[in-house]
Amino acid sequence: METIKKYLFYSISLLAPVLIVGLIITSIWVLLLYWSQDSESVSGTYLYKIIKYSIIQAGLSSLLSIVVGFFIARLLVRRVFFGKSFIIACLNASFTMPVMVVIIMVVLFYGRSGFIQSVYDFNVYSLGGILIAHVFLNAPYCARLFLNGLSSQKTSLMQQAALLQFNDWYCFKYCDWPLLKPIILPVFGFIFLICFNSFAIVKIFGSNGITTLEVAIYHAIKHQFDIHQATIYAGFQFVIGFSVAISLLRYNSIKLYSQVSSNVYRADKSFKSAKLIDSLVVVLLISFWGLPLIWVFKKITLASLITVFNHSTFYTSLFNSIVMATLSTLLVLILCLGLVLRPLQNKKGSDMIAMSLFFFPAIVVASGLYIGLKDYWFNQPLMLMLVIFMNALIALPYSYNVIRQPVKQNYDRFKPLMLSLDLSVWSQIKLVLLPLNIRPLMMALSFSWVIAFGDFSMIALMITDDFKTLPLLVYDRLGTHQLQEASVTALVLLSVTILVYLIQERYKYAKS
Repeated sequence: METIKKYLFYSISLLAPVLIVGLIITSIWVLLLYWSQDSESVSGTYLYKIIKYSIIQAGLSSLLSIVVGFFIARLLVRRVFFGKSFIIACLNASFTMPVMVVIIMVVLFYGRSGFIQSVYDFNVYSLGGILIAHVFLNAPYCARLFLNGLSSQKTSLMQQAALLQFNDWYCFKYCDWPLLKPIILPVFGFIFLICFNSFAIVKIFGSNGITTLEVAIYHAIKHQFDIHQATIYAGFQFVIGFSVAISLLRYNSIKLYSQVSSNVYRADKSFKSAKLIDSLVVVLLISFWGLPLIWVFKKITLASLITVFNHSTFYTSLFNSIVMATLSTLLVLILCLGLVLRPLQNKKGSDMIAMSLFFFPAIVVASGLYIGLKDYWFNQPLMLMLVIFMNALIALPYSYNVIRQPVKQNYDRFKPLMLSLDLSVWSQIKLVLLPLNIRPLMMALSFSWVIAFGDFSMIALMITDDFKTLPLLVYDRLGTHQLQEASVTALVLLSVTILVYLIQERYKYAKS
């Protein structure tokens, strides 16, 4: 029995690198193969326009997200108020919010029948709509990352600032900026990659020739059936994304989730300018994030609820989403365990393998695999398996980062004891590592489940129209202007996401 367990452990630790590296190499090989057949099928002017717009929208979105995120973080670190812990919890969960929920909120609030149209003529299907959606999604995550840095502020430094009677600007320049300077560039690069690889937001809000490389790949494969164009777009997507990701390797100073102190002394919180700025940030939080959600609820009617819940397509889509998210999460669990436990065998490279989807954009890997299988073995079950694999690979970097450090710390702490007891590798996992790391493991699995549950890009690229998930159902109803039904479906999507986080939080505190 011990021999079987030993071989099972080694098989899991070997499966992760083989599967991840194998899929990426196969995808890149297919893209290079098709690229070499015809490299002149795309107009140079049009290609330059797509690349330029992809970089501009990602850069502006990242810059705005960082600016807004900084002011939110400084508000949270300077003020103590009712609901602060809830807002911080929302910041933690915002990064994995289903993108279709954000899109529905932006469309309803800023669109033709929205509140903004009653006071200002704004075209949401433009660069402005893309920037709003990206800031809506990414600014809270930037705020959470900056909050980690600002919460580590030394009390003695702030006391000296109070003695020297620093104003708000000097407090930022000499106290806050030294903490933010090491992480500002990696946060910008990380958000840039997210916005650069954004698909659903640009596809829906892009109009009048506005497109990006990811959307161009989708149209080339699904509508134009031009594989050569798709490989060229994917090639440039890979080169730009890979270059940005490589430049981020020199930075390792970002802490994704750390405990935020509630008793941070701030010398600047009594300044009039600080009170004015924080008041404006509160107004921003309510108007930019709160009002769109309220507007979605306002648009829902009893008739739309009956229409959605009486339709069998809704339940089929919900079932499909739950099943695919669960299978992707199980695969993430296997891959994470395989990578995290590799150091127990004195094997290196786990970090690089887990973060590979940061270097190789998911749409590029998916396009290569889709193109490679299309001419040889193309069927719906195989594409569904590919979607499950891709969702697992997309969620893997985030899940791996959540559990990597706790496992390493506990392993280093109890390694002498485990060696003295002569525990086998399987016993080390079962008796020591798994019980001590159950909470970060639950957080990692909830992250991966929610990411897979809200996926739109992979399912839209690889699956035919007769297979539905909840995000696809929201997209279809949005495309046919059934806004009330789309709102109900999006709120179900959001409710399931919140329910998963509540279960994870409840389990975490129950085990404390």
